Amino acid sequence: MSTHLRKNLGLALWSLTLWGIAWWVPREEFLLLMGLYGGSFGLYLWLIRQNLSDRHVFYVGVLVRVLVLFALPRLSDDVYRFLWDGRLLVGGADPFALRPSEWLAMSHPPQGINQELHRLIYADNYTVYPPIHQFVFWLSAKASMSIRSGILVLKSVLVLGEVSLLWFLRKLQRIGWWPQLFFVYALNPLVVLEISGNGHFEGLLVLFLVLGLYGLRQKNFMKAGLGFGLGIGTKLLPLMILPLLWRYLSGQGNSKKMFFQVFGWIFGINLVLWLPFLWLGSLGHLMDSVWLYFESFEFNASIYYVLKWLAPEGWRIGLLTNGLTVMLVVFLAFRQKPRLLSGLVENMSLIWWVYLLDSAIVHPWYVIPVLVLSTMSDKSYGLVWSGLIYLSYSHYWGGNMEEHYGIIALEYILMLGMARYFAQAQKRASPMV
Repeated sequence: MSTHLRKNLGLALWSLTLWGIAWWVPREEFLLLMGLYGGSFGLYLWLIRQNLSDRHVFYVGVLVRVLVLFALPRLSDDVYRFLWDGRLLVGGADPFALRPSEWLAMSHPPQGINQELHRLIYADNYTVYPPIHQFVFWLSAKASMSIRSGILVLKSVLVLGEVSLLWFLRKLQRIGWWPQLFFVYALNPLVVLEISGNGHFEGLLVLFLVLGLYGLRQKNFMKAGLGFGLGIGTKLLPLMILPLLWRYLSGQGNSKKMFFQVFGWIFGINLVLWLPFLWLGSLGHLMDSVWLYFESFEFNASIYYVLKWLAPEGWRIGLLTNGLTVMLVVFLAFRQKPRLLSGLVENMSLIWWVYLLDSAIVHPWYVIPVLVLSTMSDKSYGLVWSGLIYLSYSHYWGGNMEEHYGIIALEYILMLGMARYFAQAQKRASPMV
């Protein structure tokens, strides 16, 4: 069999496996899910080492995302809360104002807010989704009040974002900027299943982060500020990299001008995005949900679970672990000024990785930014974790909704061990690095 034929067969089998997972494998079928996901990830590792054509990978990557687009999410219920917020916005209501049960208790709730959708929502808390999320929610509900059609519209926006990101990464690959990232991202099973399949927004977040870093590399500070600002408007997590960004800018020539340009755009775009909700005066509920998220929800944690097991009863472990992350941010920000963009990216990757290691809740899609940033900084831990993170779906095994701590421990031990092994192998191969 020729090498060309083997590559095409590998891409076809990889695509069919992801298509099958997205359409037919529920999260309760953990062994089947892990078998198929493990197979697709093994193919993926083989494919990204095969010197594939970037044109071929681009079209295959787009095709498999479109195939997965039309499947209802089977591994996550988040999309139903997205539709709930969207219907509130279409009805002229503030999604941050009340909890779902409080909306449903009203004598005349907004149109589309009903028991059918409420029973699909996994948590009865204030919404925690920033403005760019809310805009896509509104668009999906505005287009259709049908649950299935609304999901299709919402996921279509995310797939358009994915196509834009693949085009952008291919462009960067062709000019030699972060060349390995295009292939690593385009074919990664976690990326395809969690964004195009389950409707999560990490793809848009990554698009904006890459745009911000691209702007810095081009010395286009409007583009940089716009990218990072839109990233914060999509997820709040990029806020933790702002001290690193400040220190990077302070180490460049004409630093004051760059600082005011970049941070001016970051502040300006978020003022525009958040102003409607600030005007309504209900954003305090967002912070209520953020703190509840940090201190009450638990899923697939590592350091958090260890500290919870060791600490005396009554300790606020969530506050402690997030304090550790803040301390690392401050340490990296003030340790030195990274004069090269590669130093900034490496610190961003490390911060995001440690933040997840400290977190009380680590869903699979949370790893996608770590995959991207670690690949940009020539580190392996994001790639390794993207292959192991589906072990966390053991939580739903058989519909029991309970943690399997042995499997969680296996996930983290393997991730840390393999990441260390590959890091040492890379040092041996490149002793001058």
